[in-house]
Amino acid sequence: MADKSPSLPKNWTPVLQSALVILKGAINKALKNTSILDIDYVSKTKGKLTVEFEGEKVEESLQKQVEDLVNQKILENAQFSSQKLDRKEAEQLFGITIYEKIKPPSEITEITLISLKDWNVFCCNRDHVKTTGEVGHLTLIRINHRPKKKRAGVLL
Repeated sequence: MADKSPSLPKNWTPVLQSALVILKGAINKALKNTSILDIDYVSKTKGKLTVEFEGEKVEESLQKQVEDLVNQKILENAQFSSQKLDRKEAEQLFGITIYEKIKPPSEITEITLISLKDWNVFCCNRDHVKTTGEVGHLTLIRINHRPKKKRAGVLL
């Protein structure tokens, strides 16, 4: 899938991008479709998703559940697929959860959706690996919980 973005974030790689996509799906399954607020490429092998989280405390069991979901999806060796869709049609089909905190500018009428079957669908115009198995085993380093801001940062 060819990259069409004008400039890539520092530390971005297709493997890290794909790992964060898998992580996003696992978080959505564990937390029941929470919103992704931000993605950060910490290094070429570490990334962080900041998500909405309204709980008082992040239990260790949640971190283990998310990590287990991530690695199950990697072991499936599921294929990433890409398709272009009219933006309005994509939003009607999948809702606004296809976006991160910031949506593309309104003048963009066609978007690229990346999907993992039975996992997640999201808007992205960057390269990804072909299958989840190419990412390799992942370990969640920690979940930083900020209850007053109703968010958590998930670092892998």
